[in-house]
Amino acid sequence: MKKKDAEVASPQNETVKSAKSSGTGRARKNNKGRIYLSSDGYQISRDILEGDPRAYSGALQQLERWQRRGLPKKKEKRGDSAPGRRSGAGPQNSLAPLNPEHFSLVYFFEKEKFKTDWADLWDFIRSMEHISAVTSEQNGAELLLRYLNEQTGVEAKFQGYRGDDSALEVGLEFILDVPRPQFCAYEALPLAVRVAREFHVNIKMRCLDGTLMELPATTEGLLLGWRQRCEEARRQLLEGGASIYKMRAGSLDSVWEHQFLLDELQSANRSNECMMLEVEYVRRKRTGEIQRLCRWPELMPAVFPPADLIMLVSPPKPLLNGRIYEAAELFAKMKEWIKTEHFPIAHKVYSRTEPSASFVEILAQMKSVTMRSYEMINWQEIDDT
Repeated sequence: MKKKDAEVASPQNETVKSAKSSGTGRARKNNKGRIYLSSDGYQISRDILEGDPRAYSGALQQLERWQRRGLPKKKEKRGDSAPGRRSGAGPQNSLAPLNPEHFSLVYFFEKEKFKTDWADLWDFIRSMEHISAVTSEQNGAELLLRYLNEQTGVEAKFQGYRGDDSALEVGLEFILDVPRPQFCAYEALPLAVRVAREFHVNIKMRCLDGTLMELPATTEGLLLGWRQRCEEARRQLLEGGASIYKMRAGSLDSVWEHQFLLDELQSANRSNECMMLEVEYVRRKRTGEIQRLCRWPELMPAVFPPADLIMLVSPPKPLLNGRIYEAAELFAKMKEWIKTEHFPIAHKVYSRTEPSASFVEILAQMKSVTMRSYEMINWQEIDDT
């Protein structure tokens, strides 16, 4: 006897009925034992496993998507799309030639059955923290998704392109500039790994010779490829006559960790109303040594980042504006006033609202220099390998 729409022998009967009555979509069982959810001609099917609640999971997920985003405007039939393009696929631009200053990864589905809708992939990336869309000025289309952590300065990009469907190519590129300090990789590579694990895709690195090298979908695996590309990019820069500054990885990583936890540090020191001081990088002209510089305005309450040098800005008299002190010596002599805290990480804190006379006197007697001994550099120019 023929059953009516939505009267399917399954534990999910009530859910399918409610979906039909709400106008989200309609459901029926055809003679091949499949559930069809359809709306305005758009259909998705899932095999029925009798009595198994998981049988309807894919169909119910699609219903939820329709509820969140609205119903599809029209159906796109298989075979109507351009060659190599999946239904719901993204941009139609080709993959750009590899920039020698890019670490570039592309994605491939593991199996045909793991292919996913482009909108779901794009939405997943867009939902990540610090991600924003870069749109076209002409039509407002999203050209790429940009990761930028304002606190650490780390930046990466996800770019869509027309993938080769026959090769199971997703059509998604992950880009990270090289060479860069390794903390950039520590922060950004887990983003690429999250996409791979969520959508069951493999990762391949684009090489300068035009080939692709498959890498493990782990942060450690991608780090090996990233270091290789950094070395290649560094060699090209040196051959072109560019300067590369050297600094210990630990010195850069400690600053990155401090900046990454800046919100927690600020919260931990909220009662003291401390200013969160920032780090700049300088090169000592006489020796070429790269050091971390921190500017301290008016001797106000402050949380100090990891630094090698402390510069006074508008200090009380008789201290001079712009004088630079060795941080280790300053912290050692001022330990009565500048304390070490340990949450969320070890850091120095000065919480006095007014400096004492003895504090100012000790500072005035300490050896100091000026910026004439240094030149400013960008952290992106520093090599820590």
